[in-house]
Amino acid sequence: MGPKVLILDWSGVSNCSAEGLALFGVVTRRLAEHAVRIIIIEPEFTDTRSAVNGSRILDGCGGLEWVPSTASKRSILHCCAQAAAFSGSANESVDNFCDGLSDTLKAHAAPRRATLAMMGTAIELLHNVLSHAGSSHAAAAAFVLPRRRPAVLQVGIADDGIGIPAAVLRHPRHAWLTWFSDAGVTRAVIREQLSGRKTTEGETDSGGGGMARVIKKLLEETSSEVTLRSGSALIRLSSTDPESYKVHRLTYGAGTQVRIELRLP
Repeated sequence: MGPKVLILDWSGVSNCSAEGLALFGVVTRRLAEHAVRIIIIEPEFTDTRSAVNGSRILDGCGGLEWVPSTASKRSILHCCAQAAAFSGSANESVDNFCDGLSDTLKAHAAPRRATLAMMGTAIELLHNVLSHAGSSHAAAAAFVLPRRRPAVLQVGIADDGIGIPAAVLRHPRHAWLTWFSDAGVTRAVIREQLSGRKTTEGETDSGGGGMARVIKKLLEETSSEVTLRSGSALIRLSSTDPESYKVHRLTYGAGTQVRIELRLP
């Protein structure tokens, strides 16, 4: 059998989401483990190319090659923090990512409450990946979308772990959810946390509760939106109505991806 090669033509890519880039970092590392040679044709859109390269999301991926393209077009985003790439334990890239995120919030003069809520949410999500996801690879990325009015800070985290529904079902208290779909399990956990109900004394968090609580706090204290896809469940929450949410049942899903969008001053 000859060498395995994957060619990706990004020449026409004009935009990319933070969680999408994080997921690409996860997938790329998995492919690198199997000695797949990856060739990427760079985006023509200069901002997109700079954001991908500036995030350093693909550092350390063996067998990765960039094919230059003519940079002639402008896009709508720029990288604001070095991406984090990690597995079962935190590393320096996680610290660098959090520092970059904090510096971005300061540079945009975000209110103290918004800064604390955003940093608390990001740290809890990263902790959730490390503690509950059981992932081989995980990544986090952050962009600023300056052309939106107001500008938006977009944070994305992705992993290839078991997903929130599976993590929840490992907890005896949620055994009654065993026969539900991923969307049903995730809906039940989110509803429980948004309603303010707490776990009983002596119980430990199942992997979804802590995350739901900090997301609720973020939505209550900032102008923001959160999109979460875990397993085959997709959930959208907004600060315009923190107590409600939209749940979609997908046909397929692996791991977890979260996108947070915070409107900047």
